[in-house]
Amino acid sequence: MEIRGENIFINILRKINNHKITINELKSILLKFYFIFHSSLYSSKQINKETSLIELINLSQDDKLILISLEKFAVLKKEFPFSVFEQIENIVKTQSEIEILQLIQEKARLTGQYFTNKHLVKRVYKLLDFFNKSSTKTRTVIDISSGIGDFLYPAFEDPSTIPFSVELDPIIFEFQVFKLFFTLQDYRKRKLLPLITINGDSIFGYNEILIKQMLEKKDTSFLKLLSELREKRQEAIFSKKELSFQIIKECLEKRIELSKRYPSLSNFNFYIYFPEIFFNESLKLQKNSFDFVIGNPPWIEHKRINYKYKEFMRREPYKSKIFGKYNFALPFLIIAENLSKDKVGLVLPFGILTDSYGKKWRKHLRDCRYNVEIYADLDHSFDNVSNEFFMLIMHFKNKCDYIKFCKEKEKHELRINHNFIFPPLFLLSNFCPENQCEIRSLLEIFPKLREYAFIRRGLTITKKYNETYNKENKYSNEIKSVEIVRHNIFSKNYKEGVINFEVFPGKEKIVYDKKVLGAPGDFQIFEKPKIVRRNRGKKHFIGLDLKGYYVNDIFDIIIPDEYIDLYGLFGYLSSSFVQFLVENFIVRDITSNLFRELPIPYPSSDIWVKMKIITEKWVKSNKDFIQAKIFRNSIDKEVFDYFRLSQKLTKKCFEKTSLYWIE
Repeated sequence: MEIRGENIFINILRKINNHKITINELKSILLKFYFIFHSSLYSSKQINKETSLIELINLSQDDKLILISLEKFAVLKKEFPFSVFEQIENIVKTQSEIEILQLIQEKARLTGQYFTNKHLVKRVYKLLDFFNKSSTKTRTVIDISSGIGDFLYPAFEDPSTIPFSVELDPIIFEFQVFKLFFTLQDYRKRKLLPLITINGDSIFGYNEILIKQMLEKKDTSFLKLLSELREKRQEAIFSKKELSFQIIKECLEKRIELSKRYPSLSNFNFYIYFPEIFFNESLKLQKNSFDFVIGNPPWIEHKRINYKYKEFMRREPYKSKIFGKYNFALPFLIIAENLSKDKVGLVLPFGILTDSYGKKWRKHLRDCRYNVEIYADLDHSFDNVSNEFFMLIMHFKNKCDYIKFCKEKEKHELRINHNFIFPPLFLLSNFCPENQCEIRSLLEIFPKLREYAFIRRGLTITKKYNETYNKENKYSNEIKSVEIVRHNIFSKNYKEGVINFEVFPGKEKIVYDKKVLGAPGDFQIFEKPKIVRRNRGKKHFIGLDLKGYYVNDIFDIIIPDEYIDLYGLFGYLSSSFVQFLVENFIVRDITSNLFRELPIPYPSSDIWVKMKIITEKWVKSNKDFIQAKIFRNSIDKEVFDYFRLSQKLTKKCFEKTSLYWIE
């Protein structure tokens, strides 16, 4: 049956407009009816008079009260003509969970925002070694942006685990808890849902400063209420006694009383909503109190983040770990790290590892020497989501000298030493063990290399133009390689901002704007236009070309305060040798060579010696433009000789092409 979105709700509203019900309430009725209808508790007998949703469920009075306490939109007890429920039944009986979610959510929302692939969930639990229990102690796990609860189901099914969840969207929260209520086999955990699943804001809810201020006041009334709430929840959640709605009700009432008496605690706060986790019997605050933190936090780009959150990020623990235009997943990662005392398992956008906004967090990762595992290039992705992502596993009970990086599809593993994660961007770097001595000696020759510049070099080799267009019968003649022009700050035509070169067959167009195009998709033939070079800031340097192929070579250079003449800087920092050194060793960006299938370099000792001699001579010499060109050519030759050793690149490029620089 075809679904027509808002029209369905409008048609139903016309029939029940005298009941003063909103569209959101109607959506709430729809999702609740969906889970009731597909459960064994649905009472399908026709009722002529008006009835309510709660009367359509074969439940005990205690269970009905628990279900009502989970509502964010109070519609279970509202009465409507039975014909309304018949109309809703016609909608839901043939629909899947995804279709129901798409129906009740805004059109702009992506399905991948709420659904996490089951294979990914299972993989995270396996990597956490979650079900390999070393003790019989009850464990706690929390998802701080739980969506519809995909990450929590394995924990709910485990008898020795108490799961907790926080979800901001009230409709999605109801979707989660009603699905749990009608599918959980563990009857006790079903009854616990009002205490362990919360509709709240995890970002604003993680406010340790506020709680510390409340504790410092030593308000006896506050401490008494907090102690009573903690004690009641502790008994309800962790004891094996019979659980009734009366016990649940007392816990909820005590929390409401605390919120009413202290307005600053009226909104969700981790410490008040889960006091049994964060406080001991003497109300001493305990940090990192959950055993596990898991989930798939929202991947929201910076421009879409509400300004209130941006203001909140100016305080700790966010301030020292966030930089620039961050993805919203990073604050959730920071919270997860602060909540867990054992392990964290999250699915995150790849920019946290590679983009500048994650550099403070990567520095923190290096300094703390956490035992970290990163899994990328995964087999199972999200429906309707194209973002690159990775799985992050963090172990806090033991330290480690390296970060484990795994490329899943190829079963390729790297060990990235914490000592070789360098400023300013703190990218995850890989040093070949065979070359570590040579690299250390090179760093001694260039003591200021790390201060002067960071070069991020991206290499993209496309198909030959003529091969691409011949294939589609669009262009048959051999097309000459595109000449790339280099700009610098002394050029008369220099302009500030981002320069993009749009490349077309046989010609080039320079545009001054901030348009950024990605690589071609599965159904695209070739990028039109294609970015040749993207330089940020006020310094623009060189481009690289391979005859017959197009290569994109990107340089991001940070200039120190002391003055260095432009050609000296160019010759010293962007020489092929330093590119080679930086690209493959000093700041080995795990998304460049590894993912682009370029070879890992193992140059022979004589090549190292030649490079050292030439470079040391260059550093000590007076530099001018001609000498820079001579130096370039000599270094290019050595690097070119090395790369010819690579069978992969030789077959693809160097048999028919040659490397040259546009000056």
